[in-house]
Amino acid sequence: MAKAVEARSKKEASKSPRFKVKSKPFKPSTLDFRPTCNPQPATFLRRSSLWLLILLVLSLSTASAHATIVFGELATEPVAPAAGEAFTVTLEMLFPSDVPVEDAFVLADLRRGERTLAEARFGEDEPGTYTVRLELPEPGEYTLVLRDQTYRQEEAVASVPIALDGTPLFSETNRSIIFPPTETGSNSLTTWLIWLLVLPVAVGVIVTVVVLRSPAKPGAEA
Repeated sequence: MAKAVEARSKKEASKSPRFKVKSKPFKPSTLDFRPTCNPQPATFLRRSSLWLLILLVLSLSTASAHATIVFGELATEPVAPAAGEAFTVTLEMLFPSDVPVEDAFVLADLRRGERTLAEARFGEDEPGTYTVRLELPEPGEYTLVLRDQTYRQEEAVASVPIALDGTPLFSETNRSIIFPPTETGSNSLTTWLIWLLVLPVAVGVIVTVVVLRSPAKPGAEA
């Protein structure tokens, strides 16, 4: 009887959960270890590029005066005015790249020898095109002095000889003029180059730093 009880106890002990080891099948991890992209740096990059483009457009639109040479073309209406007849002088101002020079402050001095007969300011009828009304009192030779005073401290001067003799005031020999660059204009050119070169580099550095130091996307780490 005692042997039967002892054998039964050993049998139940062998069936005890303490001695059972359950093995679970291996399951591959479901975590996605592919690199994730944080949308914040990309959004910042797009916004920075947009603002950079806006700033560049504004910097170009505000560069009204010339920092390099400017070409001018002169014409009159009527083409061959008479003595004492008022006529209109048209001045077209262009950059070497054929871009109109806008918002220029140009004066016209009508001189005969050392004497100034009249002084008037050109008005801008359309972008890059300026007009002024003048009058020659009598036949003879005159000098039309054009003074670009867009910069307050400097002026670019171009002189054109004209003759009131029944022929057109402006022909192939004197209708084209050149305004030389001014010293103040060179300073403005330096500022313009800073906008075009330094600002994009600075924005690129900022964007790079933000992208490298941006936090990982939530949920990317397990």
